[in-house]
Amino acid sequence: MLLLQNFTKCCYNRFKKSGDACMDKKIKEINGYFSKLRESNKMYSHGSNLYKKITDELRNNSNKIKHLIDLFEKYRSWREESEKLYSQSQMDEENAIKQLVSEFNKYKDYIADINGKYLKYSAQSKFESTVLEEFMCLLFMPLIRQKGGEQDYSIGNIRAYSNMYFSPKNFESFKEDPAIKINQKDQDFAIYRNITLTVKDESINISVPVVSMECKTYLDKTMLEGSIATAEKIKMGNPYCLFFIVTETYDVSYDVDPIYSRIDAIFVLRKQKRPRNGRLNPISYEVVYDLYSTVKKHLESDWSNIGEKITNYGRVI
Repeated sequence: MLLLQNFTKCCYNRFKKSGDACMDKKIKEINGYFSKLRESNKMYSHGSNLYKKITDELRNNSNKIKHLIDLFEKYRSWREESEKLYSQSQMDEENAIKQLVSEFNKYKDYIADINGKYLKYSAQSKFESTVLEEFMCLLFMPLIRQKGGEQDYSIGNIRAYSNMYFSPKNFESFKEDPAIKINQKDQDFAIYRNITLTVKDESINISVPVVSMECKTYLDKTMLEGSIATAEKIKMGNPYCLFFIVTETYDVSYDVDPIYSRIDAIFVLRKQKRPRNGRLNPISYEVVYDLYSTVKKHLESDWSNIGEKITNYGRVI
């Protein structure tokens, strides 16, 4: 995390000459806000992206800085309003998620508008796409706390464990050094546990997901094929992991049926194909609630308990 005092004196002096006497105070306020998020271990993938944009544009003395600071205020309000919803113990889950999605739609609309008009950040910058990743953290963190798993489980984007293999140099070296290698896959969002494997004197840290998601603004055929391959690898590492694609819109031919894959579900948040005219439906709270309920059911169900499954249901898998 960069702090104001780490900015170059040259950059800061150039900015001070711009005539905005409030900017020094505002930048310190922004630094303090993101420092608190980091210290409290809150997941903020979009906030981190926004913070980097602010520091980069400030260094460059860019005219985008005013719009980014306006956006910061919207971002902070969105997070605070979203976190408040789950602190209201009298509110049922479905109604809380409905309001959570309402706040999400407002922020998504605002960032799309300001980026389209003034900021012009490309899809490669992940400026807009990380909003969905952070929303997943806001959606699922209360569930993890409710299940008492906050100390043992983590959420957010990870390098997810997929498999382990051995690569000794030769027959002789294998006796002393098993040469363990770990394959990992980047995941946009996961509910996962960090585990340490110890072989002889070597410790290896891995992140094993129980729910893994790829978050996308839209899903096309090429992306789908990549996700199918990733789902196969993730489930090799943990067969009891649910693998989802969560996308705003769908851009795959209806002739392509992904049922043959190991993807457990594809959630299309706006309930529509990718539009060519730019008109987007709002994100549907019914789809978000379905996603939430599916994850909750998975976390509450038995996984590898074969004896009980036979006794209760007469089936193993």
